[in-house]
Amino acid sequence: MYQINNRNNCTIYLILNIIIFLNLFCSNNKNSLVEERVTQNNQITKYTVGDTIISSDSIFNNEFLDKPTRILKLHKSDDFIVGDAGNKCIYIFSDNGKYKGKLGRKGQGPGEFLGLGIFDIDKDDNIFISDIVNRRMTIMSSKGDVLGMFYINFEPDTRFIVTQRGEILVNLPKNNYYFTLYSKDGNILRNIGLINRYNKNIWDVNVKFAKGYPFQDEFGAFYIFLYNMPIVKKYNINGQFISEYNIIKEFPIYERYMSLYIPPEKYVSEKSTHVYFYNDIKYRNGYFYVGYSRNSKVADNNPGDAFLYEFNLGLQLHRILSLSVKINESENYKSIGPFEFEFLKEDTEILINISNIGSIIKFIPNTKQN
Repeated sequence: MYQINNRNNCTIYLILNIIIFLNLFCSNNKNSLVEERVTQNNQITKYTVGDTIISSDSIFNNEFLDKPTRILKLHKSDDFIVGDAGNKCIYIFSDNGKYKGKLGRKGQGPGEFLGLGIFDIDKDDNIFISDIVNRRMTIMSSKGDVLGMFYINFEPDTRFIVTQRGEILVNLPKNNYYFTLYSKDGNILRNIGLINRYNKNIWDVNVKFAKGYPFQDEFGAFYIFLYNMPIVKKYNINGQFISEYNIIKEFPIYERYMSLYIPPEKYVSEKSTHVYFYNDIKYRNGYFYVGYSRNSKVADNNPGDAFLYEFNLGLQLHRILSLSVKINESENYKSIGPFEFEFLKEDTEILINISNIGSIIKFIPNTKQN
């Protein structure tokens, strides 16, 4: 009897050790999901913190960043601009963070804003600025001159870009289309891509699932990165649908996302919760860059690094840029939460705007690439 019990105890002890080992292995494996996926494709480029360009306590022009939003580099200089939804203006800084000027102020007149939204620039560095309260588009030069204004029924999550032809491509699904193309004068030139009618009972659900980031490439093709679906839709220059792509399968949170995802046809109210993980998306030099942080709602519980996933025009993953925030303990941030980004000098310098703490950080290539 003793031998049998002893044998059973040994068996139980062995099983417990195996369970502990598997838990440790899975934990380490989870923390390196991104690295594993990248290693398999040999597509990783690592970046590290180079400098804090603007910190949360930086004072300039007797002001400080209140609620920084979008960040963009100007075409004709190394300067960059930062939108501030709190101060209702756009600030101009040099590439090393020196304050150089301010565009706009709070108000309802020309060059004034009540709900500063996103903005974009054309090839001449004119700035197109949305106002979600005044419901209009304002066009300003980088010197602060107001060049034009016109009405657009912007919503807080409305996205747009300025095309290479200087036209304005806006995602306004309430108009029944994924894309609405405006002239600089505010005239509607065309609507592109009828939105899908997934939910036959609640129209607003279809509108909700048609919101996203609109783009147009050098060849005239249109793309919409949808907020609330793991889908990118592509249309040709004539506005004809080409195909759709599920890019979220390339991300380490794919299984987690899909476990929380509710398809639009199953919604019983347009107010139902939804899940999305994009922080920011930019189109640069023939590639889409999708910003993703481990602090995303559907990310794992190991906060820290941010990632820029680089996709080609065929929506195939080309490379991943890994931005590490392992910096000295004196800094008041240990991880990247919601952020927007911009390339300051192509692949050599990347700016990250961490909106929840009002800091702008410069990342540079890690000289110790694995």
